[in-house]
Amino acid sequence: MEKEQTKLNDKKKFIPIKTLVIYSLIFYLFWAVFNFTAKPFLAVHTSDAWAAFIEDGIVKNLAWTLPAVLLLRKYSGSFFVELPKLYKPNKECIKYLWVYPLTVLIPLMNVISAGDRIKISDTFGLNYIIIFICVGITEETVFRGFLLNSTYERHNEVSIAVNAVMFLIIHFPIWIYKGGFVENFTSGGFITIMLLSVIFSLLFIKTKSLFIPITIHMLWDLVIFMFFE
Repeated sequence: MEKEQTKLNDKKKFIPIKTLVIYSLIFYLFWAVFNFTAKPFLAVHTSDAWAAFIEDGIVKNLAWTLPAVLLLRKYSGSFFVELPKLYKPNKECIKYLWVYPLTVLIPLMNVISAGDRIKISDTFGLNYIIIFICVGITEETVFRGFLLNSTYERHNEVSIAVNAVMFLIIHFPIWIYKGGFVENFTSGGFITIMLLSVIFSLLFIKTKSLFIPITIHMLWDLVIFMFFE
């Protein structure tokens, strides 16, 4: 069975590596430039809610989601999961409903174990609601729906590991902008980012849908924004 699957994969037409490299370079360069130029401008000239709406609701969807979806359409037949099925919940998703309560309980247990009281953060507001709604969709579409989706059948575990590193790197500009780059490494925060990427990737592979990764990603962000400064 494995030999037959290998033969099928060898015959399958995959998206060119050159296309993935060019896409990734443009993607990372754009996001770095945005964070060091447009983001400071928005912080000064707009409210937090408007800045979040422009960045995560408009810019990310135009610069992240749209190009990924267009490439998914252009290279149809080259992916682990094709675009028509990508966002749809299916029967496999039911098997992973247990992940939802864990997504809430794990960070809250960290609060309790530290001896702190669970309470809604003073910084939680409309801007964070906009972010948690948008970020799960944009980030999962790019990193799991397009990048992992285009390489998984060729490289399997390697693709998951590379995807985790790429997911980590996309956080670098915002960490640098906020002055927390070094802290996220010394505190081990970068490990959490990579572990989450692996979890999202495995959920995508197991369910062959972005529905669970997107909603789990959104739920995780919501819990973090609500209960952590």
